[in-house]
Amino acid sequence: MQTLFLGYSSICRRRILPALAWAGMAPPEIASVSHPKEELLASGAARTYDSYEQALHESKAEIVYVSTVNSLHKELAEAALKRGFHVIIDKPAFLSEADTEAMVRLAEREDRCLAEALVFGLHPRVQAARAAFESAGKRATHVVASFSVPPLAANDFRYRKALGGGAVFDLGPYALSSGRLFFDAEPVEIVARRTAERGGVETGFSLLALYPGGRSLVGIFGYETAYLNRLQITGPNLSVFMDRVFSPPGDFATEMILHTPTGATAESFAPAHNFGLFFQQLVAEIESGNMRSFDNAMLLASRGIDRIHASLVP
Repeated sequence: MQTLFLGYSSICRRRILPALAWAGMAPPEIASVSHPKEELLASGAARTYDSYEQALHESKAEIVYVSTVNSLHKELAEAALKRGFHVIIDKPAFLSEADTEAMVRLAEREDRCLAEALVFGLHPRVQAARAAFESAGKRATHVVASFSVPPLAANDFRYRKALGGGAVFDLGPYALSSGRLFFDAEPVEIVARRTAERGGVETGFSLLALYPGGRSLVGIFGYETAYLNRLQITGPNLSVFMDRVFSPPGDFATEMILHTPTGATAESFAPAHNFGLFFQQLVAEIESGNMRSFDNAMLLASRGIDRIHASLVP
């Protein structure tokens, strides 16, 4: 299958395009309103467009990947679905649960697949962390998540509210999907606090999410610290630690540290393309005719982001 990219974002350049070939996908088409044709062709594009409308009208690709500023996601996803494309959207897929619900219903009517590209849980290391608790007969009870980076470039759209900026939209999906992965549940209570602000949007926040059975997730997220990208999952007699967990490069070997009463052990993992694994999963679902397999995760994610925003205290 072939993918048409609407937008040529940093994540597209650094992570997604390298993963396409790894996943056995056809060379993509790329539409960009801000990057020259020569740059897009040099990245491996089979065809380029200088407008999104032209691309949606002329492209013969089967899948559209929306990788623009967050405020354009709904408009472009809606146009692509109505033209018969399957659609992938960078996280956050949409800016409210209501918008997500509307787009899921549209995809259902059009019998097209709609998916949010939140992919870190597909990595073999994360799957092995889940399996470690299952094989030990233990239940994870606490998760500590950190994804915080140094300040972004001054003109980055994530500092602009009108473009769907803010750390909650950008980094909140990692927090709540971590709870979903290791607790198989949604939080019964969320308490979030803004820790930094710029341009009318939160640039840092801390989070406490409480889950059924006395389980909890705590975390810090934002653009105000040295680089942190890690996850620690703890339960009775077992703790698992993973660094560089949310966004490992496709050529990056990783490690998982397991702590038990008998000591600590390290398990190594070969490089893996999270986005490549995601594309393989998506294509398999499309080819099987299962267009609705991503709907529930998107709805839960958008509901959780709404809850974090509602809890933020200036």
